[in-house]
Amino acid sequence: MNDENTKKLYDTFPELFQEDYKRRNPWGFACDDGWFNIIYELSEKLQEYRSRTGIDIYVIDVKEKFGELICYLDHYPEEYILSLIRQARQQSLSTCEICGKKGTKSIHCSLIKTLCQRCAKELGFIETDQYSPLLLFFSIVEYQDGQTEITSIR
Repeated sequence: MNDENTKKLYDTFPELFQEDYKRRNPWGFACDDGWFNIIYELSEKLQEYRSRTGIDIYVIDVKEKFGELICYLDHYPEEYILSLIRQARQQSLSTCEICGKKGTKSIHCSLIKTLCQRCAKELGFIETDQYSPLLLFFSIVEYQDGQTEITSIR
């Protein structure tokens, strides 16, 4: 995530993203700017919960993993908090991590990201829905002329 969006989250939610978060994650948030709004909305809900209940929770890590938004807290005091994190994760599965438009899981070599069609094409990714069962056993190569080759992984 870019420095401007990282600073906005740090400045708006200092209780959630404490110095410990910044020490553990000197790069900030390990995802792209397309998920900024999802993280911001999740942070608003977590901060509201902190204010309403007085329970001190804070964020340990926010990152992309296998094309999904992952958020770790220091503890999960109740199911409500887990449901907020699940909702944010679910939103990330249909939101392009780069630009924030509607996206789907896409793959390039061994990288999986949630991307819109335009960003996927620009970065050389293809939708995983097309080939997902094959990915355990095969490698997919897409050439500049648009041809796709499926080769076995050895």
